[in-house]
Amino acid sequence: MTLMKFKEILLVILLCSSIFLMIIILISNPKANALGLGSTIPTQRTLDRLTWNLIIIYFIMTALISYLTKFSY
Repeated sequence: MTLMKFKEILLVILLCSSIFLMIIILISNPKANALGLGSTIPTQRTLDRLTWNLIIIYFIMTALISYLTKFSY
């Protein structure tokens, strides 16, 4: 039961932090192309890659946590 609560809290923290970080990136760089195409400033390309990395990490962690919680029921 304690482990299940820990996993739920971890999932909520992961969700909130990834959304918060993506909002910060979008606010700080609203003209950045989502794929990094056409970005002439190196900072924009870095932010675009960071955004995609956050999206990928979020889905991997969500899948991992849901896979782990499946066995604890």
